[in-house]
Amino acid sequence: MLCDYRPNKKPKSGKEIHKKKINLSHKLVFSIILVLLIVILSALAIKIELNNLYRLKENERVLLIKNQRPVAILFFNVNN
Repeated sequence: MLCDYRPNKKPKSGKEIHKKKINLSHKLVFSIILVLLIVILSALAIKIELNNLYRLKENERVLLIKNQRPVAILFFNVNN
């Protein structure tokens, strides 16, 4: 006697397959939106940090050098 060891599952109808496709597409769109939001916020944070890095500090001193010799010292008073 031959025995069938396959599980007794009903074949899926077209509606069930369509629901799974819709759920996957909603999850995919949501994931893409989240990734884009993270990339945009990261770029904004990097831009803010770079702006702060290159901004003159209060009462900053800058040494001008020409041919490996100091030429002048510049004083910047940002508040005035």
